[in-house]
Amino acid sequence: MKSAPRLLYDDHRHIGEALTVMESALDPIDLKALQLRLNALDALLEAHLRREVEIFFPALAKRSEYAKVAIQALEHEHDFEREYLHHAEKVFQNPKDDTINIAVLVEDCLAMARLLREHMHREEQLILGPSETWLGVDEDRALFDRMMEIQIPKQGN
Repeated sequence: MKSAPRLLYDDHRHIGEALTVMESALDPIDLKALQLRLNALDALLEAHLRREVEIFFPALAKRSEYAKVAIQALEHEHDFEREYLHHAEKVFQNPKDDTINIAVLVEDCLAMARLLREHMHREEQLILGPSETWLGVDEDRALFDRMMEIQIPKQGN
């Protein structure tokens, strides 16, 4: 059945797949592939976050004080995770001659992937699972329809 929480679960699956693809460019390191994969991951996360932050989270925050508090914590995590991604992207935007510190870049990418996976798991446990009981059928359908207007970019390898 189509539902807003199921749509976000699907997004999480796609993000997990994009993280795996990104990690494949780390060992052995392939800077060109890594840059392309980070850009693709950024576009995917941007669309997913719009679905959550602009549509889904505000609707849940109106329904539950618990959801409101959990969402605040999760949104703080979003900001932290985005910083990792933007830091990695900046390496490619402003390389200082040949001084890209590969070890730091790899560690940042691996840390970001770990944090995102942990975050998605927490989000599923704290928000997505319970949300199915907080939303009525009509509200869920309306949220789903609005969220579908935000297209998730197709991921390539």
